[in-house]
Amino acid sequence: MIDYTIKAIPTTYRGRRYRSRLEARWAAFFDEMGWEYEYEPCDLGRWSPDFALWGARPSYPVMVEVKPIDDWHRETARKMSDACEERSISHFLLVGKTPQPLLGVHGTMIGWLGQLRSYEADWTEAVLLQRGDRFDFVGDDADRFCQETLIWEFQESCQRANPSDAWIRAANAVQWKPPA
Repeated sequence: MIDYTIKAIPTTYRGRRYRSRLEARWAAFFDEMGWEYEYEPCDLGRWSPDFALWGARPSYPVMVEVKPIDDWHRETARKMSDACEERSISHFLLVGKTPQPLLGVHGTMIGWLGQLRSYEADWTEAVLLQRGDRFDFVGDDADRFCQETLIWEFQESCQRANPSDAWIRAANAVQWKPPA
């Protein structure tokens, strides 16, 4: 179980009310990166994803869950994979408090990517890599993940900033502002 030490603060960003400031910050981050997304796209019974991320390839969405975590969370991952299995959704992403730059690697870990297999979900770190003039995210474990479904490509125009700068601007976009 996740220990919620700080109560979620409903936050409005670009006219939409998010259940928490962390969800709003991820939305702002997706905007900064130029990624197409939908907030609370569906109800899967056991789990309602916070976002669906859409890319140029593949053409299906990646369902995203936002949690105030610093490390992979088994209970949340199981809930996500069980719900996706019931609805034949093959890819899902668990993101935490912040993207994490990878030491010695030209990439940023955005969260943990799940892919349904024939008998259970496989999980690996989801890493943002710069490819030409855009950022895509990939699973870092090519041995377990099918190379064809490994990469989520975003439109060429999507890259607007490096992930660290985008995360900082996302924080500024959703900070509480006192009434004028």
